[in-house]
Amino acid sequence: RQRQMCIRDRWQKWLLIHALELNEDGSYRFKKVIVLVARQNGKTTLASVLSSWWLFVDSRRHPERVPPVKFKIVGTAQNLDIAREPWSQVRLWCNPEPPSEAESEVAIADLQEATNKVSDTNGKEYIQAASLAHYEIRAAKNARGKPAARVLMDELREQENWVAWNATSQTTKSFWSGQLWGISVSYTHLTLPT
Repeated sequence: RQRQMCIRDRWQKWLLIHALELNEDGSYRFKKVIVLVARQNGKTTLASVLSSWWLFVDSRRHPERVPPVKFKIVGTAQNLDIAREPWSQVRLWCNPEPPSEAESEVAIADLQEATNKVSDTNGKEYIQAASLAHYEIRAAKNARGKPAARVLMDELREQENWVAWNATSQTTKSFWSGQLWGISVSYTHLTLPT
C-alpha cells in the first residue's frame, strides 16, 4: 500500500501555498517566514512535510543556481531533541532501510527510493537524498557559520536572547533564494528577548 505525507488542515495548506510564493525568476518571495500556532495543531507535521519537500523536490528546482550537492537544510532549535522532532518524522518516511516492521509500515516508497543515506549517529544526524542534497539537525548554538539553502528554526519562543536568531538567520544569505522558517507554538504571555 502506497503511503503519503498528509497536510489536512486548511491553515497548513494556506500557509504553504502563500509562504512558498515565487517571484518571476523562480526565487522565493519571502526570505523569512515566522509561524506561531496553538499547541496540538500540526506544527511538527507542517515542519516535516516542508522539510521533505525542500529535500526531495525544492533541492532540484534550480540546479544551475544551487546544485543539489550544495543544497543543505538545517533544522535547529534550542536543543537537539527539539530539532530532532521534524527530522525524525522525515527519517521515518524516507529511511531506505527501516530497522523495524512498524517503521516499514510508515515509510513512503517514493521517498525511500529518493534517499541515499540516513545517519542516526548522535551529533552527525543527517538524511542525504539521492541528489546529494541533505538535511541535518543542530542545536541553535551550533548553527553559526554553517551556510544552508533552507533553515527550519523550531520553538522560537524558547530562545532567551537574540544570539541563536542572529547566528541562524545569517546562514541562508549566501544562497540564491535562501529561506528561513521560524516556527513556534503561540502563548498568550509571549515575551520577546530584550
